[in-house]
Amino acid sequence: MSDIRANTISNAAGTGPVELTKQSAAKAWINVNTSTNGIYSSFGVSSTTDLGTGMFEVDFTSNFSAEKGYTANLTGKMNDNNTNTAANNLCFTVYNMQPYSCKSLIADRTGTARSAYLANYTFHGDLA
Repeated sequence: MSDIRANTISNAAGTGPVELTKQSAAKAWINVNTSTNGIYSSFGVSSTTDLGTGMFEVDFTSNFSAEKGYTANLTGKMNDNNTNTAANNLCFTVYNMQPYSCKSLIADRTGTARSAYLANYTFHGDLA
């Protein structure tokens, strides 16, 4: 078995990081509190917008190649009690996918729109 060890992997010119534009790595992701619009961590996200209770928009740093040309995976929890109870489970629905942004609706198991203490969004697809 062989190991590859490196501190830095550069582009062919040696001037920057390797571009992941045509590979399977996530092109954008964010962990955010949709109640406060407080971002815990992110990559490939330029901004977020609270559109009202349960409605949230993520804007991308780089456009995807086409509308519906990417996948959106969303998970999260309603509160910070660290328990996996039915009251803490949320349902995420994407209702508008554009190459430059993704809008979602967050609801509890009764269908009531909710904000999420922790919302995790991951986006995969080819960039423009």
